[in-house]
Amino acid sequence: MLVREGKLVNPKILREHFLETVEKPKMLCDVFREANKQRKAEYERSDMDEPSSIWS
Repeated sequence: MLVREGKLVNPKILREHFLETVEKPKMLCDVFREANKQRKAEYERSDMDEPSSIWS
């Protein structure tokens, strides 16, 4: 697969692919969706203040 795609092949890359630790490319919308989920979880845990309480 790596050779067919013209990518560099070395022991480190082979190990990462074997252990499936290689991160797949993401679309920009996926990145924002993931960030929004993290912010929502922080807000629900009260790790973040409401925006209005910061300035009052």
